[in-house]
Amino acid sequence: MSAYHVMLVHFPIALWTTAFLLILARSFSDAPAVRLAEGALTPLLALGALSGAAAFVAGMLVWPTEAVASSPLARNHLLLAGWSLAYWTLVWLVRWRGGERVWQGAFRWVMLGLATLGVGLQTLTGTIGGYLAG
Repeated sequence: MSAYHVMLVHFPIALWTTAFLLILARSFSDAPAVRLAEGALTPLLALGALSGAAAFVAGMLVWPTEAVASSPLARNHLLLAGWSLAYWTLVWLVRWRGGERVWQGAFRWVMLGLATLGVGLQTLTGTIGGYLAG
């Protein structure tokens, strides 16, 4: 099962990183090209959340629960993975429900803050996961 988890984690990492770059660009620019590219944001976030959930479940099946509970590093990896998935799912739902309003006024900075926190969490999660994998 470990090989499946290792393969699956590449999808949410790539999708969420691309989404972060789109959010970053949209937060600072209203150019037509950026607006056009931002149209892909909701599908990217949705696919990222679905693939992130699949990777999370596969990761839970890699090690017995007792082993994860006894290792501080594995516990941190599990907690960060859960928080990463939760934050990116929140960004997806905010963007999906908020529509164009998320880019008006101070809301664009809230989106950027959520995405920055999400990409930071995913980076820490991947770093710890890579260390655990060897």
